[in-house]
Amino acid sequence: MKINFAICVMMLGVFCSFKTIGETNTTTTAAYPTTFVIGEHSTIFEKLSDEYSTLLLTACEDDMNIAFQEWKNVLSNIEQHAELNKFNLDGVKMWIKVFWSKEGQIEHIAFDLKPQSKKVNKNELVKLLDSFVKEYSTEEARIIGNSQFSHYGSVNYPIHKTSVLAD
Repeated sequence: MKINFAICVMMLGVFCSFKTIGETNTTTTAAYPTTFVIGEHSTIFEKLSDEYSTLLLTACEDDMNIAFQEWKNVLSNIEQHAELNKFNLDGVKMWIKVFWSKEGQIEHIAFDLKPQSKKVNKNELVKLLDSFVKEYSTEEARIIGNSQFSHYGSVNYPIHKTSVLAD
């Protein structure tokens, strides 16, 4: 009888660990901060990176031009948002990872300032990026994926918004 009970408990644990087909991740990322400094929350960064493992490029159906335009658009929109909120990003250099829902909404931003960056108050930068995420509208979200996705990169502000068009 002890063997049957142990087997039942073990099987129950196995069955409960599987997700049903089509079920979304039951772990809500709402429990994580919207914006945070990578070095201060490395465990959260790792968990989000696992949960948003699909790359922006994959969400853009491997079209490098679309993925690059989306990335440049987000970084430029952050800069515009900073200007509207009287936050000077000029000289800020950082590593940044953006986490999108499958509907294309930004849900989280993680960053860390580079050593050669202009010194800024990280708490104020977190507040700025938090407000950016809240104001980032669905109309600006042009990439719709089959799953949540992310992109990690580097940015140096100011971004020069010049583009070269091929004839």
